[in-house]
Amino acid sequence: MKNTLKFWEGKKLKNHAFCIMPNHVHWVFQLIEKDENGEPVYLQDILYSVKRFSVSKINKLEKREGKLWQKESFDTTIRDEKHLYYTIEYALNNPVNAGFVHDWKDWPGCWSAE
Repeated sequence: MKNTLKFWEGKKLKNHAFCIMPNHVHWVFQLIEKDENGEPVYLQDILYSVKRFSVSKINKLEKREGKLWQKESFDTTIRDEKHLYYTIEYALNNPVNAGFVHDWKDWPGCWSAE
C-alpha cells in the first residue's frame, strides 16, 4: 500500500505524510497543478487510481473479491502552514491514539516527508 500512495509522487502530487491503519488511511498530499504532459491533475482521478490499484492488490493478498473502499472519501483543503502541520500530526498519531504503539515511528504504516 505504501508504494501505491507514493506512485504519483513528483508526477501528479507531492506527498507530505500518510498513515495506513487496519480499516482506513490518512493521506496528506498536495496536488501538482499540471502533470508532465501539461494536463490538469484532479483529486478524483488520483483517488480513483489509488483505490482501484490497491483493492486489486489487497484482494489478491487476502484471497478475496469485492469492494474494499467506501465510495466517499473525506478530504480537507489545507488553509495554511499551521493547518498542514496539525493535519500531519493528526494523521501520523492515529496509531498512537488507537493504542497500537507509543510512537508513530514504530507503526509500519506511517510515513512522513518531514
